[in-house]
Amino acid sequence: MGLITYDTSYDDRVYLIHKSSEKPLLERMIETVLESEDLGAAMKVNAKDAVLCRMLREKGFEKKHKCGSVLSLDLSNSLAYDMPDAYTMSPRGFAADPWQYQLVIHRGFENDGIPEKWEDAFLKRIPHGNEDLKTFAIARNEYCAHCGLWYTTGVTAYVEPVATVPEHRKQGLAKAAVYEACTRAKALGAKRAIVLSDQEFYYRIGFTLSSEAYAWGKEDSTDFD
Repeated sequence: MGLITYDTSYDDRVYLIHKSSEKPLLERMIETVLESEDLGAAMKVNAKDAVLCRMLREKGFEKKHKCGSVLSLDLSNSLAYDMPDAYTMSPRGFAADPWQYQLVIHRGFENDGIPEKWEDAFLKRIPHGNEDLKTFAIARNEYCAHCGLWYTTGVTAYVEPVATVPEHRKQGLAKAAVYEACTRAKALGAKRAIVLSDQEFYYRIGFTLSSEAYAWGKEDSTDFD
């Protein structure tokens, strides 16, 4: 079983998602990318995917540059955190206010001004999503920090996004939000949490490097950042 996909646009590179290292499957996936005018001849590949890396070299691809890191947090470690007295953590079953949710994302990612309200369709519950895994540090009814965490079953939970409103930073709120979300995922069966980031913040709270992703392309390809 395999999937050819991309992140937010074709320009952000193609990903080959495959459950096994069966060579005929990967051969066909690579050929599909090469045959598509829309996809181009550029891919992001995890450096630990040795079979795919070897096959790309055989087909004339070159590893161009690092384009991301996968960091991992072992959930068997302590996930204890402290919260300043002025703040509370959103409980399980918390019904997030859509406007406050939008504001903590907007301001936490350094955007100025007041955003246009998201449409209802954008806030529609995602199939198989678990709203209990969204955590918010709250003070005086304002959402000050947020961690989104994606998990249904299996070993791995995915952290995305994490944001703290500028005037509430340096108080451990992001760490608290991440640890609380991971604690809830751990209770559901997760063994580790991963994040795609190189930010020092994640290393400080216990994440370690798990793997790296590199852009691959043909030798004469100009389809790279």
